Amino acid sequence: MAVKKKYKYGLALSGGGARGFAHLGVLQAFNEAGIFPEVISGTSSGAIAAAMYCDGKAPKEILEIVAKNDLNGKINLLMLMKGLMKHDNLKKVLQAQLKNKHFEDLRIPLFVNATDFYKGEEKVFSSGTLTDKIIASSSVPLIYEPTYIDGIPYVDGGLTNNLCVAPVRPLCEILIGVNVNPVKPWKDKSSLTDNLDRSLYMALRPNILKQKESCDIYIEPEELSKYYLFDSKKIHEIFKVGYEHTKTLLKKGRLLG
Repeated sequence: MAVKKKYKYGLALSGGGARGFAHLGVLQAFNEAGIFPEVISGTSSGAIAAAMYCDGKAPKEILEIVAKNDLNGKINLLMLMKGLMKHDNLKKVLQAQLKNKHFEDLRIPLFVNATDFYKGEEKVFSSGTLTDKIIASSSVPLIYEPTYIDGIPYVDGGLTNNLCVAPVRPLCEILIGVNVNPVKPWKDKSSLTDNLDRSLYMALRPNILKQKESCDIYIEPEELSKYYLFDSKKIHEIFKVGYEHTKTLLKKGRLLG
């Protein structure tokens, strides 16, 4: 006899820089269809979107918060040994916008992963203070300085696992995985930026495909391949891609039967 899971819908949101806010479009489409995730995991920008949603904010509300605030830090050449930037801006936004300051107080249970920079291992957080864990999950190495938690330096969760499905899978009947990092199509005249982007997500691909096997539903909008890690000025376009892609799948009956 099958054991009934605690929640019906679970959601795992990948990292992906600015592309991560396509997750908000995906959530908007699901919510309009009457589908509301009851437990969520997030990596990097997926963790930022997930934390605000679990805190009780609607997807479009989160979109406007992100659009009106610069989440990137300021370059500090004196910090080059640790990273180009601090996550001061993101910290201010999270402190101002999150009503709940601890995981335990969130409306929806949340898991956030980061990478232990000492051991090179994934660490999943689900308790204690929120802001420091979200920042840790979003601290791309070399770009941002590590975030220290209990004396341990943590960096971007995507470095070890960019689609954190393991903590959610046992808790839900239907696990939805959303990856916002399709690999760019190869072109003979691709730019250096395009090739760097393609190389980064090709490196992440094997782990993503492994995590995909645990998902009942997997969403990966191919249209996102034209956007870059720091395309924050195109946040509304990115939201629209996630929204329209998911709406199309829902209309075609490709999701949830």
